[in-house]
Amino acid sequence: MGLEAPWALLGALLAAAPIVAHLARHHDLPRIALPTIALLERAQRASRRRTRIVDLLLLLVRVALLLALAIGLAGPYRHVRIAYGDGARSSVALVLDDSLSMARRSEGSRSAWKRAVSRAREVIDALPPGSEASLLLAGQTPRVLVRRTADLAAVDARLDELEALAPTRASAMQAALSLALGELAGSLIEARRVLVLSDGAAHERLDALRATPGVRLDVERFGPASDASVPANVAIASADATLDPTDATRASVLVTLRAFGSRPERPVAVRLEQRGSVRARGDAIFRDDMATVTLVAPLPPPGTDPTARVVIETSDALAADDTRGVLLRSAGGLRFLLAGTDASTNAVARALALAPQRDGPLAIRRVDPDTLATIDWNTVDAALLVDMPAPSAELAASLRRFVERGGGLALAPGDATEVRALGDALGKLLPARVTHVQDTAEAPGLRPGDAPERADDPRASLRDATGLRDVRVVRRLALDTPREGALVALRFADGAPALVVGEAGAGRTALVATTLDETWSDLPLRPGFLPLVSRLVHAIAAESRAPARAVLPGETLSLGLPPGAARLTLTDPSGARADFDDARTATISDTALPGAYRVEVADEGGAPADATRLAFVVAPPLEESDLRPGPDAASQGNAEVTKAGTTGVRRSLTPWLFLLAGLLAVAEGALRFRWRRSETPSPRAANA
Repeated sequence: MGLEAPWALLGALLAAAPIVAHLARHHDLPRIALPTIALLERAQRASRRRTRIVDLLLLLVRVALLLALAIGLAGPYRHVRIAYGDGARSSVALVLDDSLSMARRSEGSRSAWKRAVSRAREVIDALPPGSEASLLLAGQTPRVLVRRTADLAAVDARLDELEALAPTRASAMQAALSLALGELAGSLIEARRVLVLSDGAAHERLDALRATPGVRLDVERFGPASDASVPANVAIASADATLDPTDATRASVLVTLRAFGSRPERPVAVRLEQRGSVRARGDAIFRDDMATVTLVAPLPPPGTDPTARVVIETSDALAADDTRGVLLRSAGGLRFLLAGTDASTNAVARALALAPQRDGPLAIRRVDPDTLATIDWNTVDAALLVDMPAPSAELAASLRRFVERGGGLALAPGDATEVRALGDALGKLLPARVTHVQDTAEAPGLRPGDAPERADDPRASLRDATGLRDVRVVRRLALDTPREGALVALRFADGAPALVVGEAGAGRTALVATTLDETWSDLPLRPGFLPLVSRLVHAIAAESRAPARAVLPGETLSLGLPPGAARLTLTDPSGARADFDDARTATISDTALPGAYRVEVADEGGAPADATRLAFVVAPPLEESDLRPGPDAASQGNAEVTKAGTTGVRRSLTPWLFLLAGLLAVAEGALRFRWRRSETPSPRAANA
């Protein structure tokens, strides 16, 4: 309690005026010597009784009225605690850290995340009417859950939904702050604030946060303030499955553990689980802050669910990093078919063996021309036919179906190539029509061809192949004008097409105008041959494989359906399923749950079957397991950065006192009216 203007209490002395007037006032009826004196005396006694009661009430009301006015002018107030702010109308952007470290156990069974959500609810409830609020999450990628609104109940309702959320993501606090400042930029309310609710782990970099002039940045932490109070935590840093070098029917899973804080003194039990059964067990012994253990388990049968998980048996501060998904499969990369004689394909095979294997290993299968007719094209993503004779009608039909359903097909000529028969068999499947074989008298060099319309076109990479300028070509295919939609990726020095890549149905085809061995050119001897062959394979291949690395929670990835597939079904680690239909590429955005994701594909009207190459693992970054606190946020420039918390504000009592004074004034008027009436004897009283 307190007073803004204590001197105004001097006005309370005016309350003595009615008392003095009351005491000085002599109120009595005059004596009247009339014949009716007896009747008047009786009326006087009745009037005096009523006047005495009304007169006393009137005195009390007048004294109270003057006291209420005097105290109200003194500006009385009381101190109250509010959850956030200063009690004035404001626009607040709430930024909640939903990174994995917020799942840490704290305050009994409540995690830091649940405490942050509860705190956010207190803040919303504390905002006065007319305030605005927005709600954002700071995990990678930052999201605006509720745009700036004056409907605080809507924000409160969204916070109720967040109560059950399990934080799994990496941190993107700075990007989230930028979004929050953008939300506040359009507010017409003068008081604008950003409130960051985080555990304050070192990887959050709260000390680097900066607001803009006119915006107050408040930070509230839900983690320990010093390294001394950080609880111990053991995390699975990686779990990589490969084929057991001694037995191709088994998988060898190398598990790496990291200890943050104090390291375990005893071995940590590690187990490998698949479909609810334990496949292998082992103990990891820590040296310093790291431990490794290798688990060996049988590979699941080909074409079956490859998803599994590694679990460590420990009780630490963060349970979410004690489990990690793993895929038990032989290979997850591109399935590539190389067809031709040994002499014609040796250079290509050597180049692909040395080429970088992006997005998983490249599974190469080499076949001779006679075996090509027996290939199951559902097991192939892309094929390169080198120096092949004209295909039979049956093989040509298989190649056409393969490409139209999403496969990739490239052809390179040789002495066995029959130009007319090749054109008759494949027709419009070729990206350009071949007219004849042409001798070039050692025409030098290859140069970049035409640029595609889209920068993300896979064919664009072929133009960047270097080390081909001095290639000597003595013979080549003379190619006519490319078909509609085809791209001339490389040209000879005289401008003639050297490599044309086109599209047919859902797939791609490519035609190389010279040989990929040394019969027509010295291309295999040039330094640009290796990157050219590697880029050619990936430019025509169906994008039907998952990345080899672990996907970050919340990251969006695209999975291309294999040739012939019409539907993709995704099963997340919890068992929830989602179908993707009517698209050659499935865009997966719901990846917040860590673990191994199973992928099944099906032909039109067919039953789903496991696509082991498309399965992938979602895992948070290791830095989220380090729970050590970072430094506090600091102010810079005009950006005010403070530690948030409950604040004390003054609540003025003056309006209530003025309201009381108004009521007393009304009461005083009513009593005064009644007092005047009581001074005049009524005829009925006189007759009585």
